[in-house]
Amino acid sequence: MFLSDLAQKLGLCFSGKDSEVTSLGTLKEATSSQLTYFDNPKLLEDLKKTHAGAVLVSENFASFLPSTTQALITPTPHLSMAYASALFTCKPFDTSTPATIAPNTFIATNVILGSRSVIEEGVHIMPNVTIGADVSIGKNVIIYPNVVIYDKSVIGANCILQAGVIIGGDGFGYAHTAKGEHIKIHHSGNVILEEDVEVGANSTIDRAVFGSTIIKKGTKIDNLVQIAHNCEIGQGSIIVKSRL
Repeated sequence: MFLSDLAQKLGLCFSGKDSEVTSLGTLKEATSSQLTYFDNPKLLEDLKKTHAGAVLVSENFASFLPSTTQALITPTPHLSMAYASALFTCKPFDTSTPATIAPNTFIATNVILGSRSVIEEGVHIMPNVTIGADVSIGKNVIIYPNVVIYDKSVIGANCILQAGVIIGGDGFGYAHTAKGEHIKIHHSGNVILEEDVEVGANSTIDRAVFGSTIIKKGTKIDNLVQIAHNCEIGQGSIIVKSRL
């Protein structure tokens, strides 16, 4: 989407060099084809060094942008980012293109595989599992019934997902208008489970707003645990639900 079109859709004025942005990113990690936002003075040094193509920023801080980054001036950068996030969402769980399935896998009945997803050798998928588009399932992964894996998730080799696990759902993220309305922030990131992770029954791991929610190698997660968006859980961790 070109910046001039984006500004028009968001009701903002734009008079800089028009260019195209294709997705959202963090202030630190955004590339020249991405849009980000700035609303925290503590991150001023990151603003000065950003490589983003454009930044939603208040007029007071626009002068700190690098010369290669365009400013979209807004009095409410966080709220404008929430509105912008809806413009970059894709149709979820697309199945128009076949998945790639390696030999020596078991895929039960009533399993849905999204477009371009990759299922590696030795994977065992039980009934009523739904796997979104562009998902990667590593070797020897075991997925129990009724698991849902959202788009772009990465499941490393030897992971175990117990029944009812949800990987990659939206985090609980909203911006707020002056009237107190809650504006949804559409999460465009993903979830990465590294190798040898086990997730207990009915646990949920939310995908990142931008970037990735990451569960490092060898971590074990109990039943009924929720991991929020953009968390990074260290290698070999054990996370349990408190018991009364």
